[in-house]
Amino acid sequence: MPLGDFVTDRINLLAYSPYINRSEEIGEVEMNPFVAFMSSSAGRIVRIIAGIALIAVGLLSVQGTAGSVVAVVGLVPLLAGLFDFCVFAPLFGAPLSGVKIRSAK
Repeated sequence: MPLGDFVTDRINLLAYSPYINRSEEIGEVEMNPFVAFMSSSAGRIVRIIAGIALIAVGLLSVQGTAGSVVAVVGLVPLLAGLFDFCVFAPLFGAPLSGVKIRSAK
């Protein structure tokens, strides 16, 4: 199997995720509740707090390389909350941008 076919098959699987209820009659997409929450203002606050907590735990509690790794991993939810994108949304067939997710509701 060529690599292009493998990648295309994986993209198609994500695009037609079973976690999204698509209504062909109306042409609308029902948003996954997890993605809807994470793209909301409350979800952004949760991501920012989780990122700060991971960075603090990584720098203050965990010693050595593992602490640095935890702190760097904490940057992902912190930056996602600050810049309003949801890293899990594409896994559920939604756009990466929080603004686009909220406008699709």
